Amino acid sequence: MKTRYFLSVFLLCFFFSCAEEDNMVISNEMLTESSLQMEQAKIAIYAMGLDTTFISEWDRYYVVEEDILVCKDSVNLSRTLTRQYKTTYHVANFQTITIGVDNTIASNTNWREAVQEVIVLYNKYTGLKFVYTEDDPDIKISKKYISGTNVCASGVFPSSSRKPGEAIIINSNFFKDIDSFLSLNQKIFLLAHELGHNLGLRHTNGGSEGAAGVGLIQIPGTPTTDSDSFMNAGTCGNSWTKFSHYDIVTFNYLWPKARYTVSFANNCCPSITVEVGSLLERSIAPESDYQIFSGWYEDRELTIPWNYGKRITGNLYLYPKWRYRTSPLVTYRKESYSTNQVSFTLEQTTGVTLTGQVCRGFNEWWEIAKYGGATNVAVGKSSTLIKVMYVNQYIQTSSTVGAFEHTERLVLEAGTYWLSATFPLELGPQNGASLKHGVTVAKIAY
Repeated sequence: MKTRYFLSVFLLCFFFSCAEEDNMVISNEMLTESSLQMEQAKIAIYAMGLDTTFISEWDRYYVVEEDILVCKDSVNLSRTLTRQYKTTYHVANFQTITIGVDNTIASNTNWREAVQEVIVLYNKYTGLKFVYTEDDPDIKISKKYISGTNVCASGVFPSSSRKPGEAIIINSNFFKDIDSFLSLNQKIFLLAHELGHNLGLRHTNGGSEGAAGVGLIQIPGTPTTDSDSFMNAGTCGNSWTKFSHYDIVTFNYLWPKARYTVSFANNCCPSITVEVGSLLERSIAPESDYQIFSGWYEDRELTIPWNYGKRITGNLYLYPKWRYRTSPLVTYRKESYSTNQVSFTLEQTTGVTLTGQVCRGFNEWWEIAKYGGATNVAVGKSSTLIKVMYVNQYIQTSSTVGAFEHTERLVLEAGTYWLSATFPLELGPQNGASLKHGVTVAKIAY
């Protein structure tokens, strides 16, 4: 599957070279002043890399490619017959962008809910931060009658300031009641698409739009077509599912999320790089033959323990705390066939080892593997699941061994925890020690 993504293109200024004039000529005869201006605008917009086949005027904009609004003020009509050089703009990364609807959007519709869902999507996949407000937002969503076009909505390209286009217009002329005509998921798709234009994206399937690719800048790492892209033209009425793989490649190229380094004192664990807003993995825990790991701390004095619910918003340096082992290795075990509840209590933060083992009994490994996640071990606290290990992922179906085992480190704070193990019941009853039908075993050790 191949995809081409294009940045929105705005003509910053017109440069005049010593080259000969292009062979595009407008005859001033038989044209009124307004029609001459439109023909000049067509050439200027065409040079931006936009298709002007069905160009129309609406309010302060030219409407091109069905759903793209070009501000008339951004089109230089003074010398449109000379060779032009263009620059391209997309919204600068790491800025906060406000977006909201105005009073043309009825309060009893679900457009506001759709906007909120779109905000969640873009905040998740880009380094931009979107915030909903109806108090003079950067991008105002309104519903108006757009004459001369039959599209659901139109977006506005960014300007040279690298700020987003100022408006998304929902076309009340598209359908007599577009509010009820489109479902919530269709509204989400529509607004996500138009917001893409406001940020600087061209149509994914727009390779033929514009003058032989002039002004169409392909995003590195994306091929030429992608039927799953949310930025394809002619998608009004599509329901939202997800961004395609190459949509996300585009986001990562234009607006990558901030990434930070987490380092650990004394190199007791390798440094890691994480996206902004990530949580520290509980599996990061050093080991020692003589000491028990007792958690990460933010300060050298070990007075500020790391909170695993805290989001990472900058580079981080953590210090390990240790305590001497005063007793032999402690182990808790839970078999999938046992109905007895297994729980354990930690008096302080502890680095533990979680082991999941699956024995096949009289089964073939492929029989167990086909039931997927039904073969797992888990640890939790009260009603909160802390960690689930899908042991089936470590099965080699062609093997003849009797058991597979996988081990991971896990940091648990002080408290009482439960341990569980499951095995596919479809393979027969869990008949205890005979293990004819197979068994999964969970073990915690520290």
